[in-house]
Amino acid sequence: MMQPDIMSVPHVSSPSPEALTEFVLWMWVSMILGLGVNLGVQLLLAPGDPLTLLQRELDARLRVVAETVRRLAGAAVPASAPAPSLDSLATSGMSRPLALLKTATLTRAWARQRHDQLAAMITLVDRLVTDAAALRTLAASSPPDAGTRASLLRAGRPASG
Repeated sequence: MMQPDIMSVPHVSSPSPEALTEFVLWMWVSMILGLGVNLGVQLLLAPGDPLTLLQRELDARLRVVAETVRRLAGAAVPASAPAPSLDSLATSGMSRPLALLKTATLTRAWARQRHDQLAAMITLVDRLVTDAAALRTLAASSPPDAGTRASLLRAGRPASG
């Protein structure tokens, strides 16, 4: 009969309290060590501050929505930095911003205190992206009239300040 590997799981041959306590402590240390190494690797390999990356992600999405609305209104949109397409943002949904929020709440107390507000903001920006894609599809079948174009121009104008 083969003996279990002592390095991977402690040998519990009798149900004595000392052996069970040792087993529980061994499993606890193993789990904490694994989680600690995982968190350390995530923090070392992360491309930057997750809160800053979240802000950039939301800014890019809002910029794409504003450019789409201006295009629908018939306004000239100046060439800007390369940005993801509206279709790819609408398809990807909220997964990346929510992952960044989750990481930010682990590393920043400010994000942890405002988790609900940030999650609501992510949801609202995602709804804007989805609605802009739907509006673009609708405008392809029936072009907007002059009043609608004026409303789109007001909605899509760059923020001052």
